[in-house]
Amino acid sequence: MSIRDCETFIEDQLELGLTATYNFLKHQIIFENDLKEQVSQLWLPISKDYTNGQLNTTNDYALILIRSDSATIGFVEDNELVQHKVITAYMTRRKQGKSQLNHLKTKGKSRAGSRVRLANTLHFFNSINEYLQDHMPLYLIDRIAISCPKMLQPYFFNAEIETPFSKNDERLYSIPFHVDTPNFKNLKHIHFLVSYGHTLK
Repeated sequence: MSIRDCETFIEDQLELGLTATYNFLKHQIIFENDLKEQVSQLWLPISKDYTNGQLNTTNDYALILIRSDSATIGFVEDNELVQHKVITAYMTRRKQGKSQLNHLKTKGKSRAGSRVRLANTLHFFNSINEYLQDHMPLYLIDRIAISCPKMLQPYFFNAEIETPFSKNDERLYSIPFHVDTPNFKNLKHIHFLVSYGHTLK
C-alpha cells in the first residue's frame, strides 16, 4: 500500500466514525469503534509516523537483520538504501547444522571446535556493533528496524563492543515479516516491504 493509499485508508476509516490510535512501538494505527472494539489496523510505511492526526515524514532509518551465522545492516536516506554491510561468522556445527549457542545449552564447550565457534560468535556480535558504532552517527536515525531472534538478543545487546542504542530505545521497531538468511538480496526485500503500508482486519 503506497503512502497515498495509506492516507486514503485512514480517511475512509475516520469517515466511518472510527477512532485512530497510533502505537509507536509497533508502528501501527489501531482503528476502534465506539465500543472500543478493534476494527482494523494499518502498519505504516517506515518512513512515516502518525501524530496530531496526520502522517508525517521521518528522517533516516536503519535496518538490522541478525541470524546465527550472518547479519546484514543497511542505512536508508530518503527511502533509498544508501549503505549496507553483510557480516558472517562460523557458528554452526557442521554435522548437526545447529548454532553453537544452541549446543552450549545442552552439552557445553568441551572441544576445541566448540571454543573456536564460541570465539567466532563473540567476534560476530562485536563486529556488528562496531559497524553500527561507526556508521549510525552519520545519519539522522528516527527508526531502527530490527529482526533478531530472542535467543541472540542478549549476545547482541551485551557484547563487549556496545550497541549505539539500548534494548529499550524507543526508536526500535521489530520487523513484522519473516526474514530468511540475512544477505543483500533479503535486505532489499525487507526494505521494500517496510517501505509500504499493510492493513490487517
